[in-house]
Amino acid sequence: MKQKRNYFVLNKESDFLRGRSRGVAPGTEGLSLLEGSREGSYYTRVFDSREKQTVWHRLTVEGHLDGVSTVEVTVFASESSTLMTDGTAVPIDELIHDDKISEGQKDSRMEPFKRAVFYYPKDVLLHRIQGRYLWLKISFSAQRGLSPSISRIQVYFPKDTWMKYLPEVYERDRESASFLERYLNIFQTVYEDMTKRIEDAPALFEPWTAARAPLLWMAQWLSVENLNLWNETQLRYLTANAVRLYQYRGTVRYLKEILKLYTGREPYIIERHQLEPYFDKSPAAADLKRLYSSGTYEFTVLLDAEGVEANNRAGILRQLVEMAKPANMECKIVPLKPYIFLGQYSYLGINSVLGQYRAFQLDGLCAVPFSAVAEE
Repeated sequence: MKQKRNYFVLNKESDFLRGRSRGVAPGTEGLSLLEGSREGSYYTRVFDSREKQTVWHRLTVEGHLDGVSTVEVTVFASESSTLMTDGTAVPIDELIHDDKISEGQKDSRMEPFKRAVFYYPKDVLLHRIQGRYLWLKISFSAQRGLSPSISRIQVYFPKDTWMKYLPEVYERDRESASFLERYLNIFQTVYEDMTKRIEDAPALFEPWTAARAPLLWMAQWLSVENLNLWNETQLRYLTANAVRLYQYRGTVRYLKEILKLYTGREPYIIERHQLEPYFDKSPAAADLKRLYSSGTYEFTVLLDAEGVEANNRAGILRQLVEMAKPANMECKIVPLKPYIFLGQYSYLGINSVLGQYRAFQLDGLCAVPFSAVAEE
C-alpha cells in the first residue's frame, strides 16, 4: 500500500506571523530583512507530525537566494513539545515567542535538539532527522547590498524512499545503502515534482486561483484588451467571465459592466431611442438634443465625477468606451458633479439632493452660495 505523503507549508502572511522574528519582516511576500537591517532571524512555529519517532523526508525553500547574501537554516527535532528550563517544562512555542529571553539563550536551550544546519537549502533531504516535533530557525545576512528573502517553506514527512522497491541485499551495508538512497532520491525528487506539476495543472487554468504569469497568458489567449489597465482582481473577473461578456459585447449591458468594473460606480447610459418620443412634443427638445444626442448614432454616458477624475481616468475611460461600443456609434462622456443647475446635468438623488429649509443665521455654520443675490 502506498504511504501517504504529508507536509507543512508556509506560504501566506498568516503562516509566517505564527513564528517569531528579529530584524525580519513577515509579510504578504514572505520573509525579508527589515529596511536598513543587515541581519535577522526567524523561528517557525513547531510542526507536529502526530506520530512518535517520525523520520522526516524533505525540506524545500523558495525565494530570493542569490548565493552572495547568507541564508542559514537550523533544523531542530524532539519527541516532546516541551523543553526543560530550570527544572520546569516549558512549551517550545512559548519559548520561541518569549521576548524576555534573548536569542542566544533560546539557542542555548535548544542546542540539545539541533539536528542539522543547511546553507541556501532550496531542496534538502531530512532522512536522518527523527522526532515527532520539528521546527526551524532561519538566519538572514545581507552582503554587498543584496538582501535574501523567502516566499515559501515546505516540510514533507514521513520519510519515503525508492530503496523500498529494491531487494534487501542493497541495504546490508549501511554506508553503501545511505549513498544509494540519496542517489535514487535525485530521480525520485524530479519524478515527484513533475507528477505534482501535472496534477496541479488544472489550477493554472482557473482564473480565480492561477498565479499572475498563467493569468496573464489566459487573459491574452481570451483576447482581454489593455491588460495594463486592470488590477489583478479585475483581470481575474474579466478572464473568468470572458465567454459570457463576449456574448453581448457592443451592447449597453456590456458597456455598463465594463465601466462599473473599472470605476466601481454604476454608470447611466442615455440612448437616442429613449429621447425620440420627446423631440416633437416636448418644449425641452432642443435642450435634450444639446445635452444627450445631436446625432442619430450618438449616446451619452453619465459617470460620477470622482470615478472620472480620480488619477486622470478620463482618457482611460474614453479608451474603454471605444473598445466596448459599436464602431459606428459616437459617445459623449459626462462627469456628474454635485450641483443643481437648470438646463445642465443635474439629477435629484444622483448628484443633487433637496435639504431641509433652515433660516439663515450668522452662526459660523452657514454659507451663502455663489449664485445667491442679496438685496437691501
